[in-house]
Parts: sequence; structure tokens; C-alpha cells
Amino acid sequence: MRFDPEDYRARVLSRLQRDGTLADPQDGDPFLVCAISLDATTKEVAEGLDHIVAFWRKEETKFAYRVVTGELLRNQEAYRRLLGPAASRVGAAARVRQRRAAEDQAARAELDRLAGLLRKEHGALHRDKVKVLESIAIEEGMSRSGFATWLSRQSVADRLPAAQPWDTMVRRRIRSALDELARIDKPRAGRYRTLFTFLAVPSAPSRAALEAAHEELSRQRLSMVRETPIATRTHDVLTEVKLRLLVDGGIERYAASVRADAQDMLATELRRRAKLTGVLHADEVEAMVGRIVQLRWGIEQDEATSLVRAAAAAEKLAVEVNIAVRLIVCGACGRPQTADGQDTCVYCAELLYVGCLACGESIPRAAEICPRCTAPIAALRLAETIAPALRQALDEGRAAQAYRLALDINPLRDHPAASRGLVALIAEAEQRHAEAGRRWTALLADIRRGAWWSAMTAAQWLTTQAGDVVSPEPASPWSAAARLKQIEEAQRAAITAVRRAAALPAESREEELQRLLTANPDCPEAIDALARIPLRPPESPELVVTEDAAQLSWRPVRGASPDVVYHVQRHVEWPEHLAEVTSVGRTKSTRVRDACAPGGTVVRYTVTAADGDRVSPSVDVGSSWFVTRDVLLVHATAVGRRAVQLEWPPEYLGAAEVLVERRLDAETDGGGPVKRFRPAAAGRYFDETVELGVAYRYRVCLAYRDRVGTVTRTAGREAVMTVHPAPEPVRELRVVTGGDGRTVISYDSPPAGTVRVYATAGTRPPEGRTLRQLEASGARPVGEGAEQVVDDSGRGLVTYRAVTVSGPDIALGAYLTHVAAETPGRLRVIDDSDGRLRLGFDWPVGVSTAVVRWSRLGPPGEGADQATVTAAQLAGDGYPIEVPADGRAVHVAVHAAIPSGGWPVVASAGATMLARPAVPLVVRYSVNVRRFLGPRVDIDVSTAGGGPLPAVVVVLRGDGEPAGPDDGVTVCSYPGGSSSVELQIKRADLVDGHLRLFARPEPGFVVEVQDPPLTSRRVVL
Repeated sequence: MRFDPEDYRARVLSRLQRDGTLADPQDGDPFLVCAISLDATTKEVAEGLDHIVAFWRKEETKFAYRVVTGELLRNQEAYRRLLGPAASRVGAAARVRQRRAAEDQAARAELDRLAGLLRKEHGALHRDKVKVLESIAIEEGMSRSGFATWLSRQSVADRLPAAQPWDTMVRRRIRSALDELARIDKPRAGRYRTLFTFLAVPSAPSRAALEAAHEELSRQRLSMVRETPIATRTHDVLTEVKLRLLVDGGIERYAASVRADAQDMLATELRRRAKLTGVLHADEVEAMVGRIVQLRWGIEQDEATSLVRAAAAAEKLAVEVNIAVRLIVCGACGRPQTADGQDTCVYCAELLYVGCLACGESIPRAAEICPRCTAPIAALRLAETIAPALRQALDEGRAAQAYRLALDINPLRDHPAASRGLVALIAEAEQRHAEAGRRWTALLADIRRGAWWSAMTAAQWLTTQAGDVVSPEPASPWSAAARLKQIEEAQRAAITAVRRAAALPAESREEELQRLLTANPDCPEAIDALARIPLRPPESPELVVTEDAAQLSWRPVRGASPDVVYHVQRHVEWPEHLAEVTSVGRTKSTRVRDACAPGGTVVRYTVTAADGDRVSPSVDVGSSWFVTRDVLLVHATAVGRRAVQLEWPPEYLGAAEVLVERRLDAETDGGGPVKRFRPAAAGRYFDETVELGVAYRYRVCLAYRDRVGTVTRTAGREAVMTVHPAPEPVRELRVVTGGDGRTVISYDSPPAGTVRVYATAGTRPPEGRTLRQLEASGARPVGEGAEQVVDDSGRGLVTYRAVTVSGPDIALGAYLTHVAAETPGRLRVIDDSDGRLRLGFDWPVGVSTAVVRWSRLGPPGEGADQATVTAAQLAGDGYPIEVPADGRAVHVAVHAAIPSGGWPVVASAGATMLARPAVPLVVRYSVNVRRFLGPRVDIDVSTAGGGPLPAVVVVLRGDGEPAGPDDGVTVCSYPGGSSSVELQIKRADLVDGHLRLFARPEPGFVVEVQDPPLTSRRVVL
């Protein structure tokens, strides 16, 4: 590692000046002093010692480190004896590691302590303090890497700019509103010191706590029955809180504003002191600090001291420094005094410290909120005295007073320190006050509409439960007792008027009672008197019969209230077995439409008026009439492959007879005889006599018979249905693309249904259970045909599928992936030499890949040798294939192809040619009959060109010349290989007859055998 002189001076020499024990060879850290790694080798130690000694001598000449480096030079030999030998060096390294680990642990503990102090003081560990902490860590013996490791585990924040106070006018407006609230509401003046105490939150609250407190105070403000000076000022302060405090940075800016208000309070006095003396003495500083602390704005003594000194510096005043004195404010008399350990106030002798009512910790008696558990101490103290008065106010029916008392201790409502009884008491006071507001609203509404008896109930409740809650009328608020007296007088006046009206003649009595009920709608005497007068029946009833309904109308009942209801009834008079009385409906309208009268019946209608308990006599609407109906609709469906189901609404057909007629659909089958059926079930008929594939037209009509026996038949409704046979799928597809680019898809037509062909691009076949699903999936309809269809637009890789359609049903048939492309043109041989063929051809339009197949046996098929060719490979001298020139023919085919999934899909049709014709191999032979030493036959066999012989056999036939290799007896054979051979036939294998040689070449070879004259091939023993 490279030696850094500056780092060594800061990390080692400076530390040695404070702690010389590090240089002790036995107990210190010789590796740190000599700048040598703990894992250094002997050679590295020697070189490092020489280098560091030279550095010490150089530093000895300087004043700063002369003493330290001189001591190090005197110990250099001890360092060499300790670090030079490997054994002693290893032992020293182990000891130093333990020492450094302990130092690092102690340094980390110290850093954690300092970081905690910084976070407590400034709220975070700011980045501008990192360098200071690093220098402290180095002084404590921690390496820079160790400090970097410790720092990586800390949360470091960038210091934000100090929050600025609000404008002076805004601060003065808020301070003025708080001071005015304190003057108006003197029992709770301590609540209005700051916005934080106003909201009953700590002096450093969270945003969520502020929002919850603001929402609760706003709710209380809205629940007030009428405006008061306190309510108005509270609204103003809540508005300031929402606009300025509940925004980003609002809490910090208000805290700065409170400090600015404290400085403004001292500004005049400091300005005068600057003009008179120019000096602010220590006792004056202490007095000003006491004044700020006495305000109890949440400013502690240290912060108040800083504010006084900053304000004095702004006025260019010299500040006299004195011994720091801690102050405390008495919670009883409010005077600041020295916190020198006494427990009682020096002015009023009351206790300065008390136990927190929530957590029990000792806290200053003047504290509004416990600094440990944040309990609202002031509200808890107040609750001890307010709760009995609150209970008494509720019991005595003083809801307004109870609500005002509950507001004083409302911050305790959701606090854990509050007892359940206290929370329930606060809730009861709020509910009683809210209920009083609702009752007053209902009471005033009843008074406005003259409902004095309903208003009496609300007034009685208000009198007993909320007697001190006045009405919300801003002009002249009434008390509940005054309103109760007013209601009693109004009830007596209404009852007197009803009694006078009851004594009037019959013709004017009803009109007067109606007028009184309009003015006093809930007067029980008026309601009873009017109920004793019969209600007039509806006038001018009228019945209008239309094709599908009956329209009833009448004139309203004279003298009835707007709440009159008309009851319409239907009476079936004939036939007698259907006679009944049915309610058509109850309505306030004077028009009713009845479309539910049963057909084939005689009906009449009556209407009756009802107004409360008053009921009129029934009157007939029109005369009796014979109801005729018709079938509204008919729905036909196929049930499997065997029947047709007809359905129609059976409701309201009454006494009608249902008839079903069937004939062949005239539009498709030319009509035919009509068959009639009488369904046994209501609203349904099954026709099981249908033939598959035949379209039938059904008509469902009704026949009515009136009282004199006349039969009327309706027009009815029609439906057409065909029961189709089950479709059978196509089993096989044959697809060919011609030279004109048209693709022909052929197949064997199934016995039932028509065949439609669908296509999709790529290899995925069309799928779907219905034709709509097929087309929705992206399938393209190609066409429909009995045995084939033609696709003019298919190009590239296309998958075709046949679909058999029979009525609404389909059957998915076979599918085939096809390359829809023209065959390659001008297939040719460019060169044939050295056992290699070079092929050329013209590419079809839109195709850049082809498959070349070749065979020695005939036109190549799928099992032949093949190769995939691209346009780049074909360019130049053509595409080469290796085929040795052994006399066999070479057949070549080229098919267009399209890559898919890493493999080419080959077109079914392709261009073919005989690239190299076969060269026949001429075999000659001669037959020599030998009789010396017994009869035998020698046959000399050879090729004309000297090429290798194929396999040959010699066949002997006794009754003529052999026609083939199996037409006789094989007397000898040769497997082939050499250019010539001599075959011998022994006596034992010979009989009289004719010999002939036949070749058995390998597939692809063409052999021509030249036979000698027949006489030379005759064998006679």
C-alpha cells in the first residue's frame, strides 16, 4: 500500500503526541507506528522499516514532531527485533488485532453517543458534522475504513435551511385573535397561549396529530346552535390553522414565528437600552429570559436565553455574561424563579412539581402537556373539577351549560389517560346538545306548518332535557318554556275552531273542516270530525276498450284531500267457473290501464275512493264487456334431433281454447297440407312427428266462445323451425397451390350439412364451438362448397380447416398447414462435374426459403435426401448437391418453404426434373460347354466399359429359354464387384436345356445384358 505522509502525520504522529504508549514495542501498536501491515512478509517488513525510519529522520528536523520522532528513532532497533523474525511478528500481530478490536469497539460506542446527542439536539445527523466525527474517530484510534463502515450504517441528512417566520402582519393577526379569546374566555385563558395549546397538541406535533385536532375542533364549532364571540374568533383561528399550519413546513414556520413574537416583545426595551447605555447586564438578561419563559409559549430557558442574546446583538448591545441559572414557572401564581432544588414556590408556597395524572412521572406544575407521555395535563386537572358540575347540569336539563363544560375537557375524549366514565360523560353532553339542535329544528318546522301537536312533543322534551338551549332563530331567540306556552295556546284555539265548524250545516261543515286541517294538519279533533262525514264517490266514470287493454278514467272526488286514494276492482261475471273479484290497483291518479283481464270472459270494473278513514261508495266504470285476447308471441326451439318445442305466454288467456297448426314453410318447401293439434299443457307443445332437414311453419291461435255460442278465432302468432341432422366432420383435406397462385382445397363431402373452409395465418388451426366464435378468433372464411373451395387470397403459411355446418350446429373437421406459394420456376442444372450437381431455379413471389430434395430411385418424396436453401445460398453459381457419377439417375424436386418455429414448412407441390439421366451398364457373357474330364459349362462374364459387375445369376430351363431370373433353376451366381469373372457349372447341376444370365443391380442402376446366340446357350448332356 502506498505511504501517505499527510495521513501518517494526522493518524499516527498527532495521536502519539497525546498518547505515547502506542509507541511501546511490547504493549503498544508497533505495526501502526511503523506503517506496516499485520500480514506483511519479512521482506516487506524490512523495506517498510527502512522507509519509515527515513521519514522519521526527516520529520525530526521539524519543530512540530521533533520530540515524537526522536523517541521513535531511539526505539527503531526494538522494532526491528520484534517485527523482523516471523515468530515474534506473528505473536505481536495477534496482540495488536485484539487491541485494535477493543479500540474500534470503544470508538464506535463513542461515535454512537455523539451521534445520539446530535440527533437529540438537531433532530438528525447532518452531513456537515461527518468530518468532525471522522476526526474524533481517528483520535480514538479508529481507521478511516472502520469509520466508513460505521457511517454506512447511519442515516445522514442534508441540513435544510432554517424555517422563516410568517410575515409580521400575519403573526400579529394570529396573536391578536388568541389574546382576544383569552380575554373573552377567562376560565380557559391558558388554552389560547399558542396555536399548539389551542389545538391541545405538544409543542412539536406531527402533521397527523394537527389534522386530527383541527377536525375535532371544526366539528365542535359546527355543532354550536348559534353564533357567539367565542365561536366567531374560534372560526377565525381554525381558518388560520388550515391555511398556514396544515401545509408543508407550516409547523416549523410557526415555531419560528413564536420565537419572533417573543423577540418582538423585547424589541422596544432593547432599542431604548442601546440608545442609553449600550450594555445589557446579566441580571437584565435573566429578567428578560424569565419574562419569555413566563409566557409559557413552549420556549425553554436555553432557547429563551439565545433569543434574548440574538435580539440584543441585532440592536448592537453588549451582553454581560453571568453564571447560567435555571428557571421554573410556578403553576399557581405564574411567576418565574430560580430552579435551585426547592419544591415550593418562593412567592406563594405552592408545589412547583406534581406527578403526571397519566404516567405518574414528576413534571412541573405549570406544564400544560406531559413531556413524557404527552397527556393533556391541564385538561386532566380541569376534568377533576368540571366532571361533577357537568353531571349535575345534565341531570337538571341544562344541556347548553353541560356542552360548554364538555368543551373544556374535550381533548381527553380519545386520550388513554381519561376514564371511561369521563369519556361517556363528554359523549352524553355532546349528544344531548346535538339532539337539542335537531329538536329545535323540527319544532320550528312544525310551527311553520301549523302541526302544533307534533311541536308539543319536541317542546316538552326541550323543556325537561335542554331548557337552557334557546332556539336558533337569530332575530328573536325563544326559550323552550316560551315556545311550550305558545303551542298550548295554539292548540286551544284550534280545538275551539273545530267545535264551531262541527255545528255548521252539513253542506258547509266538510269544507270548513278541510280548511282547518290544511292549517292544522295534525289536529286530532278535526281529523275525527271529518272522518264522521261520508266521502263522495268518484264522478263521471268512463271505460274505453282497446285491442289489448281497458282504459278506465273518472273525475276526482270533490272536497277530498290531496291524499285521496282510488281502489279499482275487476269483476269476472262469465263463465261462472271463472267468476272472481280481483284488485287492479290503488292509485292517486284518476286514470288506470288494465291489460290483465282474462280472455274469453265477461268483466266489469268498479272504483272506490278512500281518504284516511273515509270511504266512498263503489261505482261502476262503464258496462260489462267480453274480453278477447291473442297470443302475444311464439317461440320455437329444436329439442335434440327428434322434436320441436313451441312455447307461448299462458297468462290471461282465460277461457280461450289454444290451437296449433303446422304446415311446410311456403318460402322453402312450397307449402302443403295443414295439421292441427290441441296442446295438453298450458303454454307448451311438443311436436315429435318432424322430419330432419324440413322447415315447418307453426301458428298458435285462440278460439273463443261467447254467451250465445258464437266461436271467434284469433289471427295468432307464427314461428318457423327446422330440425337439422347432426353434422359430420370432414376427415381429410387436400390442398394444392397452382402456378397462378390460387389454392384449391378439396375434400370428400359428408352426408349431412354443408362444408365451409376457414383459414388462419400460421400453424394454429381455427378453433371455436360456433361460427361466431370461429370468426371472432381471427379465422378467415374461405368459402363453401360440396367438394372443394378455392382460396384466391391465401399467401404464405396458412392453416385450413373444414367445418361442417348443419343449422345452428357445427362440426370441426380436419385441418392442414399449407404453404400457399407458387412453385419455383426454371429448375435447371447449372453444372454437373466431379460428382457434384449445381442447381438453379427462380424464386416465387414473396418466398426466400426453399427445400431441395433429390433421389437416385425416382421423383423425390418426403423420405428423400433434402436441404433447406435460402436466397443468399442460391446466389452465384447455384446450390451444390453431392451425388457421385456412378451411372444412376438423379431426380431433383424444389418446394417453396416458410420457416415456422425453427423448422421449414414445405409446400406440397414443387418443381421436379431429371437432373442426371442413368447411364446403362452393358454386361456381356459367353457360354462354353466342356466335355473333357466330364461335362461342365464355363461362362465368361464382363462389362463393356470395364466397370464393376453387378450381382448376376445364371438360370437353366429345360423346356425353353428362361424369361426372367425366377423362370427356371438358378445354377450359379456372382455377387458382383470385379469387371470380369468366369463362372463354372458342374455336371451335377446340369440338365438338358437353355442357359441365360440375368443381372440383379442395386436400386437406381440400369443394366443391359447382351445375350449370346441361343444355340450357344443350349446344353445337351
